[in-house]
Amino acid sequence: MAGRGTVYIKKDLGLAFIPIPKNGSSTIRSFFFNWDPIKSGSHFNFIESTEILQGLRVIAVISDPTIRFARGIVELISRQESSSLIQTQKFISCNTHEEKIKCLLDQIEDIGFYDPHIKPQLDFISDSSGKIIDNVDFWLLKDLTKKIKEIDPKYSGKKEWSRGEAKNSYLDSINRSPEIMDQIRKLYSKDFKLFETVNINNTTP
Repeated sequence: MAGRGTVYIKKDLGLAFIPIPKNGSSTIRSFFFNWDPIKSGSHFNFIESTEILQGLRVIAVISDPTIRFARGIVELISRQESSSLIQTQKFISCNTHEEKIKCLLDQIEDIGFYDPHIKPQLDFISDSSGKIIDNVDFWLLKDLTKKIKEIDPKYSGKKEWSRGEAKNSYLDSINRSPEIMDQIRKLYSKDFKLFETVNINNTTP
């Protein structure tokens, strides 16, 4: 599981990938590192070793915070190690996806971002002081195939995304509720600002 400061380094290409959960990290691990950056000697921490990124092209994939939150809910429910935290009696008793979302948001307000899949994206690209590290090449998740092919044209386009479409019911409920959307925007305000900035920069001719 990617934690704060985690970076995968592809030395022969001069690349450093900062994994952000739910943003294509499995696809990158699979294609560039045969799934296991640790075994390949490519797993580092840029907070513990601040010099590790020097001279490398640093890449981080980001996505729409609303969509990522919906995918994060599905991941928390599905993973054994995190399901016990989200599956409270209150959550289990909820009858609709909207009620479940509100329950999770209340839980985050009470105890914080307790799982990497729902932590703000900025947490993973910030140094020990909370400042975003310099000179990051931000990719949008929707452009992942194109971006990987720019580095290695042999990439087939295969994505290692699990449970992707299961998010739709939660995403629809979020989009139908101004109250929920407002709460998510407040919780992930800096993520929204970053995403909107990168999105504009990627669409500007």
